[in-house]
Amino acid sequence: MINEFISLFFPDCCVHCNESLVDGEKHLCTSCRIQLPYSSNNEKEREVILERFVFENRPTDAYSLLKFHKKGITQSLLHELKYKGQQTIGNMMGEWLATRLIESNHWPGIDFIVPVPLHKSKLRQRGFNQSACFGQGIAEVSNTEMKPKLIRRIKPSDTQTKKSRLERWQNVESIFELTEPKLVNGSSILLIDDVLTTGATMEACIQCLKKGNPHEIYVAVVAVAQ
Repeated sequence: MINEFISLFFPDCCVHCNESLVDGEKHLCTSCRIQLPYSSNNEKEREVILERFVFENRPTDAYSLLKFHKKGITQSLLHELKYKGQQTIGNMMGEWLATRLIESNHWPGIDFIVPVPLHKSKLRQRGFNQSACFGQGIAEVSNTEMKPKLIRRIKPSDTQTKKSRLERWQNVESIFELTEPKLVNGSSILLIDDVLTTGATMEACIQCLKKGNPHEIYVAVVAVAQ
């Protein structure tokens, strides 16, 4: 009753169109949710993602929840997650992706989930890792354990914005460290991140994971930049 009374004066609003939300709606109004640019994760779309990885760091398969367009609904969701601390948005999107993959029989057989880590200075500044929020939602739906500390970022990197593919790769090369190689040995891993652009950061993580001799590495992201 108290929450309902408060909502009369301070209603929750859609993160994209700013319209007031009604009962049953969470973060997005029904109209905006219907317009979400979902990825189909069919063979063609997955191959487009895989082509962003160089051969030696190419994962077994790749999945995404949404397509990313500037000023689109996906950007609004990610902005609220990363810069306004709405961690439940990450959980929600992880739940959506896992549910869609399981229902479409695309869910890979994996041993655990690994989020792309933040450097400790960025983690301290932001207070959370948005990729881990996404991973938590995936873990809950798929009943799979997440290992948020399996990869450690040992030095910060500059922003990737406006960098070429080569510059992005050079920016993240050798910035990750594998903390438990024995755990990785023979395991199937799902590596997750928020937005995939060139794939340079995930390539660096894959290269790091391969030092532990995994069986297979899959990748999944909230969105793929178009």
